[in-house]
Amino acid sequence: MLVFTIIMIVMYSMLLIGTTAFGSIQKDEDELKKADDSEQFAYVGIGCTWVILVFSYLLTYIIYLFNALNVDSLLIPTFIMLTLFIFNAVKGAIRSAQNKANNIKPKIKDKATPYSMSMRVLTYIYFIYMLFILIVGS
Repeated sequence: MLVFTIIMIVMYSMLLIGTTAFGSIQKDEDELKKADDSEQFAYVGIGCTWVILVFSYLLTYIIYLFNALNVDSLLIPTFIMLTLFIFNAVKGAIRSAQNKANNIKPKIKDKATPYSMSMRVLTYIYFIYMLFILIVGS
């Protein structure tokens, strides 16, 4: 749990200063149509790898939060993070269903919104808190 906490602190530090942990792998549809077969195959492979990474991250994050309930003495910060995770998952599912129903393709945003930036800062603070709990508690 300590190792994952440190990894998450590093990842969210990178997100807060403006870099991403995995880089940009998304291409425009026009660029993909112009690409030859080998480039399209590589893009599909990268896309599949990206999906696997995201789902493994989400699963690990959920397991981490439930394990944090055993470690966290206050429990309130962990319950807040669980609530925010569930809220964001439901919000994303509703937005995705609305986009699909209206045949709207979501646009890729280059800039972070104030909400997403505040969520990054809150998550960063939570992992710093958990690092403190893990170090002091052991």
